[in-house]
Formats: sequence, C-alpha cells, structure tokens
Amino acid sequence: MRKILTIILLAFLTLMEAANLTCEQERVKFGFPYYYCQCRENLSTFQFGLDTTISDTTWVEASIKQLQQGVAAYWFSNVPVHIDVFGMCSSTEPTITMVVGGNQMREKDVTEINEKLKDYGEMIESMSDIIKPKLRFYPMNGGTGRVMVYPYNQGPHSTCEDVLPVINGMTYISNHDYDVYALAPTSTTSMFVQWKQSKDSICRMHITRGTCEGDTVASFVFKDSTKVFFPDANLIQDAKEAKDTLFFHFEHNGQFPGRILFKMNPKWEYNTIKATFCEGKSYQLIDTVLKETTVYGPDTVWMVSDTVGIYTYHINVTPAPIVYDTMSVFPDKMNFLYRGTRFIREYGDYDILVTPANQCATRYLLHVKKEERVGWQDVIEENKPQKMIINGKLYIYHDGKMINVLGNNIATK
Repeated sequence: MRKILTIILLAFLTLMEAANLTCEQERVKFGFPYYYCQCRENLSTFQFGLDTTISDTTWVEASIKQLQQGVAAYWFSNVPVHIDVFGMCSSTEPTITMVVGGNQMREKDVTEINEKLKDYGEMIESMSDIIKPKLRFYPMNGGTGRVMVYPYNQGPHSTCEDVLPVINGMTYISNHDYDVYALAPTSTTSMFVQWKQSKDSICRMHITRGTCEGDTVASFVFKDSTKVFFPDANLIQDAKEAKDTLFFHFEHNGQFPGRILFKMNPKWEYNTIKATFCEGKSYQLIDTVLKETTVYGPDTVWMVSDTVGIYTYHINVTPAPIVYDTMSVFPDKMNFLYRGTRFIREYGDYDILVTPANQCATRYLLHVKKEERVGWQDVIEENKPQKMIINGKLYIYHDGKMINVLGNNIATK
C-alpha cells in the first residue's frame, strides 16, 4: 500500500512541479535514474505477439493484467538480451528481470510473476488501470536480434507460409494443433528432437524435404515426454549436400501446450541430481520449474561446448508444518491482514501458506468465527442465577449482581 501511495504521489508531484521543465531537467531535479528520459520519450504500446527486431535499448508500456498472464520470450541472436520490468520510468530498480540467452526462449509462469507484482502492494487489482509497467529490452554487447513475446504457455504459430527456423538449443512452445519448423542446410551431422508435455499428450511428427508440402521422408510419434527422436544421419547429410531444407511438422492437441526442443551434434553425459527443499520454494530448470516431489527426466541440458547433459532430477519437497489457528473476531474488526499474507474478509476456514523471506513456509489452517459483544442485562432472567461468558470470561449473575468466577463484584443492577 505504501508503495502504491508513493507512486501516485510521485506522479502527482512530477505533473505539478515539472510542467515547464525539459525531461532532462526533470531527471536532474528529482534525482531520477539515467534512463528516465529514454523511457519517457521512446515508449510504444506493448501487445502480446510482439515480434520485432531490435539493435538498441527498446522501451514498451504494458499493463498489470498483461503481466499477470505470465511471459514467454523468444530471442533470435547470438548474444543475450536483458528484459526488465519497471513500475515507472522513474523506478530505480526493476520489479522483474529476465536474461534470455542467445537463440533461446525464457519464461516466467503466472505464480512467479504475481509473486513479483506483490511489490506494488495489496491494491494492485484496483490500481491496475493506473499503474503501467515499462518493459526494457537491452541486447548485450551491441547485438541485434529478433524478439517475440507471448503469454506463458503460448508461442508463435509457425506455418509453411511463415515458418520459424530450427535453431540449436531453441525451445518452442506449441499451443496450436499444428506447427512446422525449418532446418536449413548446415554442417549438422546429428541432432535430436524432444517433445515435452506435462500431461504426456501424444505428438505426431513427420519430416518433409525440399518443400514444406513435400513428401514425408521420416516420421515419429512422441507418446510421452520421455521420448527423443534422432533423425537419420544419412538424411541430414544428403539434405545438406543437396542444399535442401528439412521441415519438421508437429501435430497434437493444442489445448495441451507442449515444448519442442532441438539439439545438434551432441555428446552425452549422464547425471542424477537430488534436491530437497521446503514447500513454497522451487527448483529452476532452463525451461520449467519444479515445485513438487517428483522424479523428472531425462532432461537434456547443454553443459559445455557440444556436450549434452542427460539429467534425471529426484525432487523431494518437505511439506510445510501445519499450525491450527482459531480467531474470534468482532464484526467491526473484520477485513484484517493475517500474518502479512492474506486479507480476511469473511468468517470461515482458510488454508494459508506463509513464506517468510529466506525461510521455509508454514501452512496455517485458520478458523475465523464471530465474536459477539453481549451485555449481561440482555440475557439474564429476573431473580434467577445465570452463568454467562462475556468476552471469553465466565461470570455469574445473581441477586441483582454480576460476579466473575474469582468472586469480584463487577456490576450491580
């Protein structure tokens, strides 16, 4: 909340005090960061499906609701690109930072994005039309590349009319019933293709040579995410010598998005990774996040040079300890923040996972019940002893007097 008010106040002061100043004068006067004017004067409107070539720092303005869908960013270049999200042009630090390696895809899921957006405060939903996050794309080492940005679990639709290239190490998210990718004649002598899908949805693949609509020269069915396809080395060699392009076609149920990974000229090294961590934490891989107890793999990861690591991950997540908590709350005290994590606005039962910074989570099973303020004169019967509980304490009314259990006279009729 404090950050929200600070942002609003800062925007108001900027409008009131800087009306007659140049952007650079504003930056100096208010101590804004060096990129303030570059951000303000070069903003364009962000839309998912962004597909553009950049060679210098580029700024776009998004919305909170867009970011809350998660992000999948593709980068086609030999150098990395930084993607930073700032609350305002005057923000000194980014709320979200992503580094996408050369010819790579990087994504952040909805949970991860929303965790970062907590920095904007509890009123983020009501302020979503006011706060307009600024995205900065910054190619490293003066590089030039093509950037494409989609919501999490979505990717570009690659067709014969507008086909994307097969690139070593690139992962494509396919959320369409059909996608195709083109392998240009290269020095590749061996490669593999992997299909990853959390529900093990079947994917059918076939390869055509020379033209996208040509005859099928190879086919394979990915029955689950453990299967890897190795195209015949002679097929790759013959296509290279004839300068023919190979087209990899994928068909599956687009309602279950999957990931298609291409690797070339690999050497193999097998590894088993064991990790134990507490609930609320996660284990970040290149293209997925592990948050539950599982055996994940085999997963392929570039290690050094042309070596591919074949990793199997044994993940053990320690469940958060459970604490039972009961609260009696007067009606006028409802709508309170419980342990800095969740607002309680109604009576009932809650399952709340509280994760302090740099600590393991604790799960609180909270029961919130209604507390009544009852006056003794409202419940007694004339001249009859009565037992009553008021504000959690036991009292006895008798002979015109209210006496607590310790025998202290506290009221007289």
